[in-house]
Amino acid sequence: MNDYNTLQNIDLTAIEAKRIRTIGYKNDGNTPCKHYYNAYPLEKVLKDTSFKGLYLALIEKPYQDGGTDYNGGFYMVFNDLGENIFTGFEAFYGHDPIEQMAERLHGMESFIGKDGFLSHLAYTSAHGRPVKNSELMALDMLGETELANSYRKKKSVWLAKRKQEEKERKEQYRKEQEAKQRRREEEKHMELETAANKIRNRETTPNDNGVILDLMRKYGVNVPLRTQGWILDCLISVTFNDDSISYTYLRRNKGRGSQKIYDCLHDLVSAIDAEKAITPHPASVIQ
Repeated sequence: MNDYNTLQNIDLTAIEAKRIRTIGYKNDGNTPCKHYYNAYPLEKVLKDTSFKGLYLALIEKPYQDGGTDYNGGFYMVFNDLGENIFTGFEAFYGHDPIEQMAERLHGMESFIGKDGFLSHLAYTSAHGRPVKNSELMALDMLGETELANSYRKKKSVWLAKRKQEEKERKEQYRKEQEAKQRRREEEKHMELETAANKIRNRETTPNDNGVILDLMRKYGVNVPLRTQGWILDCLISVTFNDDSISYTYLRRNKGRGSQKIYDCLHDLVSAIDAEKAITPHPASVIQ
């Protein structure tokens, strides 16, 4: 192993470069196309003959922002398939330590070269993953059109299956959200009914979750916007008696209680009592 610390510290100008034709993608990230780079034999870069057949190319120079280099540049190791056809093998950043780079590549030697490339595709397909479009293009360029078409058929099946699974996932999510919404509505209904019963029975009613304002909205009580905000921010509970109404509230910034709230509360009690008065008794309903 050499004495360099990171990939960007290597003086690639000391190594003879080779102009290679690679298979990559257009800007859409899906359509395969050819790219050309000056690349360096990795066996010479890392001084390790086990990497013969792999080439290193600088794809993007170090990103500078205010003098700060965030990644040291983006590098790609390409696999030589013969006939000046190269495919992506592994990616690295300039800040990556050389030792870690070598460790990542060791154990992948069986995938180097054309035979290694074909073994890689077979392994990928056998494990239920689709072959990439760039790899399919490489197969076509190598004259392996029949093999490429077989992988294309498998990929079509895989994509259709994934599309169906995504559709089912979205449908399941929709049903779960609808069920949650129904539960929230049921819980809110019970909360409102419990609070309304307390008012009917003239019991102290906590303003939990702003239930007093929700009741006023339900029964059509006209509440000014400022009073609505006060109910949500300050009102703690309301005590209803047959002839009076009182409330407790949270004092904020030496603020005072609301006078308008009394009118709103009286209207609420009247609306709830009126509802009870017009509700027919089950025994009075004609069958």
